[in-house]
Amino acid sequence: MTTARDDAAPASWEAAYPDLKKIARARLHSAQHDAAQAQLQRVVDDAAVKTWSHVALAQAGLARAALARSAQGDSQALSQQALATCGGLSGFRDMRMQPYLWRVRAAVLAAAGDAAGAQALRDQALAASRRYDAPDSPTVTEPQFLGL
Repeated sequence: MTTARDDAAPASWEAAYPDLKKIARARLHSAQHDAAQAQLQRVVDDAAVKTWSHVALAQAGLARAALARSAQGDSQALSQQALATCGGLSGFRDMRMQPYLWRVRAAVLAAAGDAAGAQALRDQALAASRRYDAPDSPTVTEPQFLGL
């Protein structure tokens, strides 16, 4: 017997993975980088549709984990992939996601020594966050905030 994976996964699948991402982000914040990386990689690997928003967010989380490990090449590739995935999203999306991805990419660029590129993305993210978020949100008040 063979089973095939359909392009459209059950609705419950997309609903389940945001919880895994939240747990993985909490692990990133508490320096549990290996556990976060494994969980985020599972989100990317198991996604039946690679253009869902949670895939782009997981890729950004993987970039953050790579950055924490000083894996500059991985963080560069993953942050670029997250932005590319975001560019072709299907399904649910949150307008605040794009500024988050820009902030992650900015952190990667800053770590690579591209201060000007990092600042340009931080400025872009801040302008968007001022449109989408509350004035007292850390995305507005903390220029290098990496949360969502």
